[in-house]
Amino acid sequence: MEILVFVGVIAVAVIWTWLERKANSAINRHVFSRREYREQEALTDHTFTYPCQADWSVIRPLLDDSPLGDNLEITKDLDGAIQWRYSAFHLQTRSNGEFMAFFGIDPENHQAEFGFINWTTADGVVRHVDQMKQLKTWVQDVIEQANRIAVANHPEPTTQAPAPETAAPARPRIHVSVAGAAPTPATPVAPVSATAKAIPPVPQPTGPVPQTAPAPAPAQREFKFCTQCGARLKRDMTFCTQCGHVCQPTDTARR
Repeated sequence: MEILVFVGVIAVAVIWTWLERKANSAINRHVFSRREYREQEALTDHTFTYPCQADWSVIRPLLDDSPLGDNLEITKDLDGAIQWRYSAFHLQTRSNGEFMAFFGIDPENHQAEFGFINWTTADGVVRHVDQMKQLKTWVQDVIEQANRIAVANHPEPTTQAPAPETAAPARPRIHVSVAGAAPTPATPVAPVSATAKAIPPVPQPTGPVPQTAPAPAPAQREFKFCTQCGARLKRDMTFCTQCGHVCQPTDTARR
């Protein structure tokens, strides 16, 4: 009987411990560490991509100054990529550390990639989230600094503005005087450069310009016709000599 009671007490203690651990884990995830839980998801569930114009030869020297000191150890150092392992002071014996991260570039697409490989958790919450965020921010700063160096070493060619067009020198106007015509006021002549070719003068007429006689006015007819009988009469006659019809001197003659 005493043995059964002892076994029962041990079973109750084990179950109580298991339930307590589950409860604490749920509390840590949903109450006390809710902010860290959201931040850890943003860090561990993504591979971050950044535009990168710099070569690895420019980026690699900038990665020697670690923001986490000796706790961040380089485990792989390749041509174009690097891998870190972070370990806390009291957990130096852990093989994979608290978390591992990688960083590399893709020269063809001019991109850089950063992300976390693995990490440790406590009651379902990722440990050392602050250190992970610090490492991510530092990598972003390194990429921006490398891009500035790349732009300074290889500036974009500037397009030279075309030279302004020069206006052709104005040619002097030639004033031709005609005999018998009224003089025309002279137009000011712009100075001609020494390199401009001289324009040959226009020959002027030596004799007087022939005057054109005005066309003679059409001669008025000296006869008219009677509107009554059609007899031909002088233009100033008032009575027709054939029929005695009164014809005014201003009547229009028939054609």
